[in-house]
Order: sequence, then structure tokens, then C-alpha cells
Amino acid sequence: MRATEKAVAIMTVALSVWAILMRVTTNFEGPGCNRIMRVELGSDAASINRAVRGDGPRDTEGVTHNIQMVVRNTYMDFVFILLYWLTFLSLAFLAGRMGRRFLAICAGLCIGSGLSWKMEKAFVR
Repeated sequence: MRATEKAVAIMTVALSVWAILMRVTTNFEGPGCNRIMRVELGSDAASINRAVRGDGPRDTEGVTHNIQMVVRNTYMDFVFILLYWLTFLSLAFLAGRMGRRFLAICAGLCIGSGLSWKMEKAFVR
């Protein structure tokens, strides 16, 4: 196996392991499922409040724990985005090395548009 193929394989495995690790380490207290999706896709403060709600109205420890889970998952998400981007970049590089120039150009355009979108979001705030 060539070095480029090894790098792509390592990035793919690292991305998969990190995704599983994110899922396993994010455990919320209280009823409800997919709470992190409620936080990430929530459009207002009320949806975030529902996502971090504990077992009952007076469960401050549960709320504190759930907020810590949101913070942890957010930090882990930054690493996930980096791994995802590096995996995509390595696949584009591999496609170019294998003579699939069109696929490599398309991947490069997608990577470039994703970066410009992220930069735009950072500067708008």
C-alpha cells in the first residue's frame, strides 16, 4: 500500500472512531433521546432549554451535567470537523494521484466552497 493510500485509510478510520467516541461519551441525564441534535438544530433558547432539561424541574445537577455534555460535544465537534475535512482532502488528493482529475477538481471545489462558507459565518458574527 502506498503512502497516500495509507494516509487515506488512517484518516477514514480516525474519523469513524472519533464519530463513535462522540456518540458514546455524550450521555444526557433525564428522559428524551437525541438531545444533542436538539441543541445543534435548535433555532431558539427554548429548544436548548428542553434539550438540557434534567429529570425534573428541580434537578439542577442533571441540568449542569447536560450543559457539560453540550460543551464537551461542541469541542469534540471541532475535532470531528477537522478530521472530516482532512479525510475529504486526502480522498481528493488520492483521486488526483490515481488519475481521476475530474473527481479531484470537484472535491477541491467542494472543499473550497466549504471553507469560504465557514469563513463567511465567522466574519458575519
